[in-house]
Amino acid sequence: QAIHEGIAGSTLHVFADCGHLPAMERPDEATGLLRAWLAEGSAL
Repeated sequence: QAIHEGIAGSTLHVFADCGHLPAMERPDEATGLLRAWLAEGSAL
């Protein structure tokens, strides 16, 4: 959270009941968030 607060324009998503591997533990949720972020054009 501290890193998020230090980066202007950033977003933070906390995966419920998830450990260190959200892409494996919650693949649909993780992929959806990543696709939405890429669609915004924020990646470039």
